[in-house]
Amino acid sequence: GAALERESSVCAMFSKSNVTFMKHLLEASTFITILVALSQTTVGSKALFVAHPIATSFALLFVMSQSVTVYHASYGLARPKLRKIHFALGVTVIGLFSLGLYFMVRFKRAQGLKDFNAVHGKVGLALLCLTCLQALVGIRKYIFKTRNQGSIHLFHGRMGLALYELALITAGLGINFVIEEVDRKPIKTWRAAIVLLCCTGLVNLFYDFMVAGDPKSRERQLYLQAVASTSSADYVDIRDA
Repeated sequence: GAALERESSVCAMFSKSNVTFMKHLLEASTFITILVALSQTTVGSKALFVAHPIATSFALLFVMSQSVTVYHASYGLARPKLRKIHFALGVTVIGLFSLGLYFMVRFKRAQGLKDFNAVHGKVGLALLCLTCLQALVGIRKYIFKTRNQGSIHLFHGRMGLALYELALITAGLGINFVIEEVDRKPIKTWRAAIVLLCCTGLVNLFYDFMVAGDPKSRERQLYLQAVASTSSADYVDIRDA
């Protein structure tokens, strides 16, 4: 009766399309909040300082997000085309991350500051290196798949999702650095951005393990049964991406 209808409504809320929409809505809200906070920050008048978080947060919240979800969104395209889009998005992420890193190095050297002396800088540099390594693995996986019609490096998809979570953490560390070391004036706006980042991370974890998780796992099987109103054919094994 009523209890069953309520349960069905709750399950429908966590369907693939709703979770993806919630994920992208949080990402867009976080990016806008960061832009607002930057406009309120005193040092924000310095172009290089502003360019760093804009380039890196755009890369994270829009490009990298699309890269790790492109196979599930599908857009009605064939899998080979999706692989090319995924590759292009991955290259764009590396380019924007590198550009953001360049902006901050230029800014710090102009101010006579040391490079990568904060935790945010060290983790950010590690993230860029791991993302480049991830791209190399993806290229090798793509070449092998096109030549042999088989799959290798099944960890690649899961690693991409893990790197996205690490990127969210890196962004949070960057915001915390601004709050503590740069300008305390817009602290409420920056804290709002951190809250949104945390919410994005939680929704993304749900996405990782349920929407994009291993189809053989018990948890994901229960999830697919709960949202049976959504065709299970829409869900792919990210390990074979």
